[in-house]
Amino acid sequence: MQNRYCCDQGDFGKYGLLRCLCAADAHGQSLHIGLMWYLVPDEAGSDGKFTSYLCNTEKNRRRYRVCDPPLWHKLKQLFEDKRRNIRAIQEEGILPVETVYFGEPLAWPDDMPANSDAGRRRRIERCHAWWRQGFD
Repeated sequence: MQNRYCCDQGDFGKYGLLRCLCAADAHGQSLHIGLMWYLVPDEAGSDGKFTSYLCNTEKNRRRYRVCDPPLWHKLKQLFEDKRRNIRAIQEEGILPVETVYFGEPLAWPDDMPANSDAGRRRRIERCHAWWRQGFD
């Protein structure tokens, strides 16, 4: 996950699915989410550019907004306010209020190159430590 991906079309699908899965059933019971953002620093590239679904057109209203109007409007507002980051997703209540988040970034220091056996081992160790920290 990179902050620059927030609010893109993939997010709409993922958040929509999670919101649907966590909706209360007929007995008022619901699932609760523990979300570990696999957050890495933003990189250059064109990922995260699929945001045209947020344009307020008849096609987008029929195709996307109708699926989850509150979600569509919240993501549209975040996008327009240039608040494309995980903190804004959490603050705006995109997911249920009971959701527990872990957003410690996972960055790779220069002394952990992926192109050496030692660097790969250290990265794996760092990932395992990151996962343990998130579950704690």
